[in-house]
This record gives sequence, structure tokens and C-alpha cells, in this order.
Amino acid sequence: MSPTSGEEGIIPAHRRLSEELQALRRASGPTCRRMAQQLGWSSSRVSRAETGHSLLTPHDTSAWLRVGATDEPQLSRVMILADEVWQERAAVRNRAVHERHQN
Repeated sequence: MSPTSGEEGIIPAHRRLSEELQALRRASGPTCRRMAQQLGWSSSRVSRAETGHSLLTPHDTSAWLRVGATDEPQLSRVMILADEVWQERAAVRNRAVHERHQN
């Protein structure tokens, strides 16, 4: 199972990021469909990001924040969290590669 597939496979920072993105969207007002329209994405892509079933790239996270972040501290907090997610994801991948080479 990949580190971001299935409920039990979501890494901790990824779960927090997904929750934060959903909270930002709800607080800023647009529905999932409207957020998708503003970003030029499908509604299912927005939904997958909010449930943790899809990991946004740093670029996509920035785009989301341009639409949904309400203040600078909020923007900074989410970008730091997104960076943690990518670091955790890289660590998981590195461990998997290392384990494959040991077998």
C-alpha cells in the first residue's frame, strides 16, 4: 500500500494537511464545486485532497491557498505543513527503496 492510499495509510502530516485544506475552503466560503472551478480542477480532485486520498503538489497547495487562505499566518502554517508532508513522503519512499535493496 502506498503511504497515502487508504485511511490507515495516510501519514500523520498528510492527514493534518487534508483537514487544514478542507477547513480553509469551508471558512473561505466556496463549495467543493466552486473551489474546483476557481482552481480549474474537477470536484473529485478537491474532494480527494480534502479526504487525504490524493496528495497535492507544492504548486497545487499554493494555488489552493491563493483561493482559500485568509491571512498570512494561516498561509505560512499550511505551507510548513505541506513541506512536512513532502518530507515524510520522501522518507517513506527512501525506506521502501532501502528495504527492496536489502532483500
